[in-house]
Amino acid sequence: MPFDEPTDSAAPRGLNILFLGDIVAASGRNAVMRATPLLREALALDLLCANAENAAHGFGLTPSIAERLLDAGLDLLTTGNHVWDQPQLIDYLHEHPTAPILRPHNMHSDPRAPMPGRGYADLALSEGKSVRVVNIIGQVFMEPCAHPWFSLQELLAADEQHASGWDALLIDCHAETTGEKLALARLCDGKATAFLGTHTHIPTADAAIFPKGLAYQTDLGMCGCYDSVLGFEHSLSVARYLKKAPKVKFEPAAGEVSICGAFIQTDPESGRARRIEPLRLSASENSLLPSTLPQALCPYKKDLQELLEAC
Repeated sequence: MPFDEPTDSAAPRGLNILFLGDIVAASGRNAVMRATPLLREALALDLLCANAENAAHGFGLTPSIAERLLDAGLDLLTTGNHVWDQPQLIDYLHEHPTAPILRPHNMHSDPRAPMPGRGYADLALSEGKSVRVVNIIGQVFMEPCAHPWFSLQELLAADEQHASGWDALLIDCHAETTGEKLALARLCDGKATAFLGTHTHIPTADAAIFPKGLAYQTDLGMCGCYDSVLGFEHSLSVARYLKKAPKVKFEPAAGEVSICGAFIQTDPESGRARRIEPLRLSASENSLLPSTLPQALCPYKKDLQELLEAC
């Protein structure tokens, strides 16, 4: 039976959540928009989020792209170190402070010029359920920012997460190193539902549930072309490394697109995670990225591949 749901229709059920990794350029966002309706239906999703900081030609996010992604069926977009690469997003978030677009909560902000946007959002779902989503950024190999753990403490419950009134609490940690993500996640075990890494564009094979109920994956990967270097034409990246040419202009790669993320299911009583399954889907079996699908998506694999073929 899909999702191991209780057979008693009156019994409470947990939330079905899908969180997608960094959307890269037009091919990545077109793939996500095409697949979103089928993903929502097949997984009976209560919440669908994605990191969209590379959605605008690989660098940043524009208001029009954000609106198209949201109109396609995504509930919320997170970002990271490229959040301000497209300056029009700054004015947009000043004018729409409650838009479902997050920037890292712990980015430095000068009180004389407050940073636009917000680093977390509380979302009301159906049947009176609610979710808090938090976006933070790491310190290692990143621009200066406030300490992510002390920033997180302001947003996490002091003891039991469920007592705070949320049915789930999700954290997108946009960070470079595995060690920093793991250390922060261990601190969050028992205080949040899921701690999901973004930024490195490569999906890791360590999806797990920690002892106190935290769903974890070091990096969700990207939604984009994997015949590339992190979604960009590999010849340009190779030239930059070999010729030490820092002014090489990166261009998004053209080729087969993959969608990556993680499916999380929560326990209805505690709000902890009871399942995490990686999602890695490509248009063909010859992709550089091995396919991994949540069990409930397997019957829809061919349909999803056909949707991706046109991207």
